[in-house]
Amino acid sequence: MRKVDGAVVLGRVVNVPYGGAMADEAEMDVTEYEHTPQQGVPGFFGTFLPKTNAQFNRSVAGSSKFVRHRHVARKDIIVCNVQTETPKSEDLHVHLESLRALAVALPSAFGMPHPIPESHIAEMRGNSGAAGQGSASVGRGRGRGGAASGS
Repeated sequence: MRKVDGAVVLGRVVNVPYGGAMADEAEMDVTEYEHTPQQGVPGFFGTFLPKTNAQFNRSVAGSSKFVRHRHVARKDIIVCNVQTETPKSEDLHVHLESLRALAVALPSAFGMPHPIPESHIAEMRGNSGAAGQGSASVGRGRGRGGAASGS
């Protein structure tokens, strides 16, 4: 998703509006993920964890443990149905197909590295244990699952 400051971040849609997220005027809530880049590789290669909310307070109604962006406009969701995996830890990484969709949407900022990093080679061979199903898409999507945003 694209944040108000223009930064692109990985996010997970946590509240889809009644009627779905297909409409251009749809707004949704998105939990932001923090990126730890893979050394020597540009873009969203690396790992992700939900971004901790420093203002979280259990005693305050509506307080969230993780950073949540409310009322994110559909136009700010860059890639829909982002597939993620948890290969050897609890940290997520973005599936190669979703990284390619982001590279199509924002080629100057998130172009694909050559060669593809070793961390994603198994996905190219079809040996992936992807947690997400379906495929990433640029532009319109159902708004469920992950959303690359300007997390």
